[in-house]
Amino acid sequence: ATYLNFYALPLREEAPTLSTTLTCLLCVFEFMLLATYFRAACTHAGHLPATYDGHDTDPLLEGRWCDKCQTYRPERAHHCSICQECILHYDHHCIFINNCVGETNYKFFMLFIFYTPIASIFVCATSWWALPPLHAAVSFDDPQLVNFVFMYIVTAVFGVMVLVLLVMHAWLAGKNLTTIEFLRMQDTDSNPYPYDAGCLNNVEQRFGTAWLTWPLPIKPSVDAHRGG
Repeated sequence: ATYLNFYALPLREEAPTLSTTLTCLLCVFEFMLLATYFRAACTHAGHLPATYDGHDTDPLLEGRWCDKCQTYRPERAHHCSICQECILHYDHHCIFINNCVGETNYKFFMLFIFYTPIASIFVCATSWWALPPLHAAVSFDDPQLVNFVFMYIVTAVFGVMVLVLLVMHAWLAGKNLTTIEFLRMQDTDSNPYPYDAGCLNNVEQRFGTAWLTWPLPIKPSVDAHRGG
């Protein structure tokens, strides 16, 4: 709202086309950010199969017993101490979405942390010139200016923080690793990437094989979770 009131909308008199373009782009980015946030927050991270008995033809998928849930869980499933249940392909529990990140909502989580820095970069880059020069005598008696400067700083800092998180998860997805597996990687001498099927195949397991749907907050194709 601060961006629109202080920068985009006042441009309508001087540059109506630019003002409309900036407003539309901001609405698109904000819609995608909110849509992916709600999909990540409201989608269950991954229920255990109701009929799973702890046996699998693949030794890597051989189940383990969870004392807390009193059930077998497949390989790569872990018990979340906050949600108090086992989650398939458990990555971590995210406090920002108040939900676990696992097999069924990992794509939405990735898109959320993708669109967040995109929106932040867009706002900061397009409104940079509106900031007063550092050497100028600025009167902070104008509450709108104070709000704009505060918004700019918070947006830039938060965008950089989430961008770092995005880079980390992009690397993990490329290696077919979860966060918990990455943290435990240093404690074993075995192959650190036992599920690595190549970068493209790894990403398709998370996002599906239909590339055009990757940026959209819709479920991956049915075979997206094959191979671990």
